[in-house]
Amino acid sequence: MQRHLHPFLAIPRSTSVSLLVRLTRERVALSVIGIACLAALLCSSVSAFAEGCPTGGELLPGGSTSTDLVINTTCRVVGLSGGVGVYVFHNVNIIAGGSLEFEDTRIDFHAESIIVESGGKLVAGTVSHPIGTNPPLNGEIGARLRIYLWGKAADPGAECNQEVCGVPHAEGQDLWGSNTTLAMHMVPNPKNGTCTPASQINQTYKLPGDDCFYQYDTLDAADKSNAAYFGHKVLALSYGGTLQLFGTKGATYDTEADEDPASTGTSWVRLAGITTDRKTLTLSVPVPSWRAGDHIVVTTTDYMPSHNEEAVIASINGNELTLMDALTYQHNAKAYALPKMPATIGPRDTKTVETRAAVAC
Repeated sequence: MQRHLHPFLAIPRSTSVSLLVRLTRERVALSVIGIACLAALLCSSVSAFAEGCPTGGELLPGGSTSTDLVINTTCRVVGLSGGVGVYVFHNVNIIAGGSLEFEDTRIDFHAESIIVESGGKLVAGTVSHPIGTNPPLNGEIGARLRIYLWGKAADPGAECNQEVCGVPHAEGQDLWGSNTTLAMHMVPNPKNGTCTPASQINQTYKLPGDDCFYQYDTLDAADKSNAAYFGHKVLALSYGGTLQLFGTKGATYDTEADEDPASTGTSWVRLAGITTDRKTLTLSVPVPSWRAGDHIVVTTTDYMPSHNEEAVIASINGNELTLMDALTYQHNAKAYALPKMPATIGPRDTKTVETRAAVAC
């Protein structure tokens, strides 16, 4: 059976993404430092906040925790001159025709959910002017965008604004219904059957690897009666949505890095060693743009999401980082040897399976 694509969020190695996650009972804070992250704001007449994005297409800070936002045209998020622009919203949907384009400034964005649906775009920075290029302000770091995902676990799950999130479903072009027996909560029938590649429905639907699409299902039993395909307190990217992030910290705008599955670029790297006191890390490669005082994330390697850890760099010497405080959990720093693996499978020129922690700034 072929692999089945259920795209929620995909970030290419060529982007500079630094998500520092702080978990509390009521809020998840994703702090994006020195790069562009994500936000979705209103450029539509759908809600009361429509006046916040005038004909000129500039969106100023504002909103409320009860405001649902729908983006259906181009809208530039400009922040606040001389300070930090704060945006506060409830559920946010970027739909077909909608494009969020972030200025290289300082923005704090709060939402319970953000969904980039088919035909929607979220763009921050450019290759020639990535986020973080502009200088610091009032003792802060350079331009950055921080996202706070808030809400209680019992709140309803996030729903799309478009029917089936904008995934093609018209008669004769029904990508949504192309593999109904392979939906997330379905048992494949027949058990060892094959799926229908998206390209067989329409060549314009073709997925990487000529893969298959299968329709979404609800993640949480409490949302079973609703089309809440992406769960709660979520930043989600649906089929056909576009996410483009360009930043200065560790960014690698090199097509060869994306073409080589063994290369992490420098947006993130692998953990190659860790001292017994868990305070000094050796990276797989040096990252020249990282500095003392930067925040990093070291990913879990024991399948416990809560064991992802945020740390602050105290000093850097080549590919060796010393942290302000020791890590709490063990993080694997060795790849798993698999000497009998065929040369046609896995990363190029290696006989290992990558099981090391990722380290991102």
